[in-house]
Amino acid sequence: MLLIGAGLLLACFQRLQAGRPGFEEGNLLTAQLSLPASRYQPRDVDPFIKRLLPQIRSIPGVVSAALASHVPFSGDSSAGVIMAEGYRLAPGESLISPYRVRVTPEYLRTLHIPLLSGRDFIDGDNAVRVAIVDERLARKFWPDQEAVGRRMFTPSNPGDPTKPAANRTWITVVGVVAESRIGDVVVVGAADRIGTYYVPLAQDPTRSLTLALRTSRDPLSVVPEIRSALSAIDPALSLESVRTQ
Repeated sequence: MLLIGAGLLLACFQRLQAGRPGFEEGNLLTAQLSLPASRYQPRDVDPFIKRLLPQIRSIPGVVSAALASHVPFSGDSSAGVIMAEGYRLAPGESLISPYRVRVTPEYLRTLHIPLLSGRDFIDGDNAVRVAIVDERLARKFWPDQEAVGRRMFTPSNPGDPTKPAANRTWITVVGVVAESRIGDVVVVGAADRIGTYYVPLAQDPTRSLTLALRTSRDPLSVVPEIRSALSAIDPALSLESVRTQ
């Protein structure tokens, strides 16, 4: 029994060692912060971000910084049902709910998630709904085709969820990135098998934010300066779950 248990443990450890997270872990720091609803409305999130990120990026040793709804392996995740224009479900196939991550520009650059085609988000991505999909989701919806320029929508037609409702909002794919793990290094969940899509945080703000920053020195050495930058904007806010990747 002990030998069997040890063998299984070793096999799991080898799978973890062989697993590729899809982003570069070195010199990457993450931390969580929450904006209280009593003082921050959804419209206040974007102005807050535009004040905070420039200050953090100006800290010596910070190479890049971004904010997201959640980051890989944080224990927090979000999924959203999505459908591609023209996609037809096979018999017995169900709607899919991939990981959905809300990010600011520079998030992909900060985590070193490779951009395979198209472009990254820009500050002007506010008027038109856009998304970046990972290669796994791109293969699901558009096998052997270019995903950039294609459209997706949130199913809301009760008669046929594969058909866009009259009042639907189109989401245009502007980029495709390499696959990266959200929940675990080893694929264990249905969402990991389906993929991930990213949307601009400015288009769907959240008060629960995760800071991600890449440094050229020890990531933990910049934490006091980050706290000072945050305090200069709002002394009542604090960083939580500060850790390196």
